[in-house]
Amino acid sequence: MNQPLSAAAIREYAPELELPLQVFDIIDSTNNFAKQNIPEGAADGTLIVANQQTAGRGRAGHSFYSPAGTGLYLSLIRSLNSLPPDCLLLLTPAAAVASAEAIQEVTGISTGIKWVNDLYVGTHKVSGILCEAVAAQPGQAPDHVVLGIGINCSTESFPSDIRNTAGSLGTAVDRNALTAALWKRLLYWTEHAKDSALIDQYRARSILTGKTIRFAQNGSEQTATVTGISDKAHLLVRLPDGADAELSSGEIQILHWD
Repeated sequence: MNQPLSAAAIREYAPELELPLQVFDIIDSTNNFAKQNIPEGAADGTLIVANQQTAGRGRAGHSFYSPAGTGLYLSLIRSLNSLPPDCLLLLTPAAAVASAEAIQEVTGISTGIKWVNDLYVGTHKVSGILCEAVAAQPGQAPDHVVLGIGINCSTESFPSDIRNTAGSLGTAVDRNALTAALWKRLLYWTEHAKDSALIDQYRARSILTGKTIRFAQNGSEQTATVTGISDKAHLLVRLPDGADAELSSGEIQILHWD
């Protein structure tokens, strides 16, 4: 099942997508490559895929471990002019739902979403998402977005700093089939990011409701219990004093899984 990634094989699974596709055996970062090509006129819907990244990137300056042959690393370029207005903040949730659906379609494995951008199997992270707004011309407002996704398919060995938290789907995956399924789901959900169905699917896959978390706010760390996800994909929490709060961004840590 660990066939080499190839544009021809991906297109066999998605013959209806007549969009630009580039596949690399090794690259520094698919997101970096995508961002560099937007000023060159990269088309809406362009997909960049890699077998390995030497400088894979995650949110908040984190790296994303991207070894050869065992994961899938890709970036989709979308023009904001082709998407619903004011949908930028919903594109990370859209990518999360698209990723979970594609994984389940191809492997049968159900993943959960840890707000805002990680997919989990059990207590281990198997996928991360990095969405970046980009301006085609310097000095202009962002008019494109790059949606970067990394999925640990069959990776078994991780660096010591993430060994206890990272995991993989744990099975041999047809990465060409997964790429095609994810490409299609990403195109669909980015174009339907304002539909209420997106938040319904995001909520249904959320693993946080009822869990105790730690988060940083106004320079100090706080704990809270997650009560749900808002219609804007914000995290709803209840503080120890009983007050309700809404988190629109930031990093959170799960303190208790049960």
